[in-house]
Amino acid sequence: MNIKASSKYDWETIKKFNRFHCLAKNKALNIALLLLDIVCAFLFVLICVWNLLDFELVMTYVLVVFVNVMLAFMFFVLPKIQYNQNKMLHGVINNIEFEENEMSLTQIGDNTNSTAKIKYEAVWRVYETKDFIYIYVNSRQAYIVDKSKVVDGTATELRMFLVKAVGMSKYKLKCKV
Repeated sequence: MNIKASSKYDWETIKKFNRFHCLAKNKALNIALLLLDIVCAFLFVLICVWNLLDFELVMTYVLVVFVNVMLAFMFFVLPKIQYNQNKMLHGVINNIEFEENEMSLTQIGDNTNSTAKIKYEAVWRVYETKDFIYIYVNSRQAYIVDKSKVVDGTATELRMFLVKAVGMSKYKLKCKV
């Protein structure tokens, strides 16, 4: 049985992928950002309540605020800039057919038409969220499967198939099923 799925590379899809790739996949980064914000709030309270205008404390606070602003820029603004600059991907549709030993990918768009076959042994990781399945071929590149666009099967059947094909250790579920 072959399961087929597709995904359109529009801004909403790419935005969800970027946010997942930056935060949901990396729990350590989430914890570091939370700790940074707690330190920032603590420093702000110290400065305001006790009138501690110590130069080092103020500079540390300024540094923490700067880092938070840069992270916000990288999280919210930079992906949109990158998406707008990469016009070749706008509206590209990836059709993926999950066969017994490999995935067949067909990419269709105004500026690109290509096909590829990827063996499941070459898959680095698979992450499943509420709306998408991200099939990573390395730590930075993934194919996106829209779970609402699965045909000749269901998202649940696709999950069970991929767990078997890539192995349980490579399949990471990031949502409730």
